[in-house]
Amino acid sequence: MMIVTERDWTTEKDMPDQNISKVLCPYIHKPFENCYCASTSSLYAEATIRYCGGDFRECSIYLKHQDMAGEGR
Repeated sequence: MMIVTERDWTTEKDMPDQNISKVLCPYIHKPFENCYCASTSSLYAEATIRYCGGDFRECSIYLKHQDMAGEGR
């Protein structure tokens, strides 16, 4: 796991890993109302990092929406 220290990332090319978006939740840029990343509460910070940042296939919110999409809703 890579730890990033504070830095002013002024351009995308300066970011540490250009391929990181491949592991993010597919809903990160257009989250559902109940997504962890849609909340500004610090109570959801750990869940946001874990589920939105890579373990989205383990996320109950992601799984719920996948099930709903499979049912044609």
